[in-house]
Amino acid sequence: MNESKYPKSLSILLALNLCALLTLLLLSMDEIGDGTRFVSGMTGMQSIVMALGLGLIALPKAKGKRLGMLGILGMAIAAPVIILYCGHLLAEGSGMERTEQRVFTLLSFYAAAIPLLILGVVVVHEGWGANPNSVRWLFFLNLCFLLGVAGVTLDNIDEGGPAIIAIQFAMILQTLFLICLPIVKGWRWRILRLGIMTFAGPILVAFFAVIFADKQLNFSGTDNDKLGTLIFFAAAIVLSLLAMFRLRHGWIAEEAKRKVGWLGNALLVLNLFAPIGLYVLALGLTDGGRRDEDWLLLVPGWLFAAGLALMALGRGMGGLQPIKPLRGTGEMSFLTGATMLSLAFLIVETRGGERDFYLAAGFGVLCLLLSHHVMRGFVSRWVRDGARRAGPHSAGHHRGVRFLRARQNHGE
Repeated sequence: MNESKYPKSLSILLALNLCALLTLLLLSMDEIGDGTRFVSGMTGMQSIVMALGLGLIALPKAKGKRLGMLGILGMAIAAPVIILYCGHLLAEGSGMERTEQRVFTLLSFYAAAIPLLILGVVVVHEGWGANPNSVRWLFFLNLCFLLGVAGVTLDNIDEGGPAIIAIQFAMILQTLFLICLPIVKGWRWRILRLGIMTFAGPILVAFFAVIFADKQLNFSGTDNDKLGTLIFFAAAIVLSLLAMFRLRHGWIAEEAKRKVGWLGNALLVLNLFAPIGLYVLALGLTDGGRRDEDWLLLVPGWLFAAGLALMALGRGMGGLQPIKPLRGTGEMSFLTGATMLSLAFLIVETRGGERDFYLAAGFGVLCLLLSHHVMRGFVSRWVRDGARRAGPHSAGHHRGVRFLRARQNHGE
């Protein structure tokens, strides 16, 4: 029941491709001279992965599954390259400077490649059957990307603007692509509406807010830019969370719930205290962000790794229901990592009292993560287990039954 629909070697290939892309991003950010060089490099890497994938399709164990595997490769490998070229052409045609072109091309590719590679892994295990909840990754990663570039945007709107537009551009194209796939069968118009609301909505809201501030409030150009940026982020965060809520997994029957297990509990406990400890260590090694700033990346690096591990342990694949406490805490760890990445950038770029504010904000964000882990990872389970031990003869059960009967009698 827990077997993959397609050969696991394909999911391993996609996972290795994802790791290679992230490694290349970290190692070559300062060496990418312009958009053209980056386009050729990414096209070459993805061509190699595509060739390896076609080799897997040719193997005997892929017999009867070749068409589905080819569709997975097209979605996870070819589609991001197409979006990459679209982003590159748009950046060149709009007259952006070379640095802006590089940022736009880079983020438009990664904002497409990471969600589609993860979705490809999901399809390898689950198959192409209708599963609109799998598209939730798109909205979750959109929120992560936006939180990750928030620091650059708040520090310099001229540099952050192309980053925001690139992310939303890639997400809109992905939405138009995904509604053509069988995994959203029966949900195509709903996914399209969610995509337009989440990815185009914040841009329109910020645009009209800037026009109103310029015409009615007589704001200066700089104030207009700041106002538009703040409204965009506020709208984007709220709408992304709303889309994630709309695509949530839903209720899991008591008999189908899986235990967290000793490894999940150990990782939860470790993620309670390790981020704060690493933050204190990083601040000590960098003298409060004044030197050796790379050490500040310890915290988001740990949060990303722990988040991925928690989400992997809590995933629901092959007929198994997800472990919601692990998946929820993993998502929160990942979002916190993106936020800490922005705070690390702001700590390095600011001085004096402003830097002290962002240092304190880092502790506040990590304390919020700790509180969430305690409530979501432990307290919620204790409450649920206590209610289950109380059994069907508890007073709360009888009150619930009477309430449901009363609603039925009134025709609700």
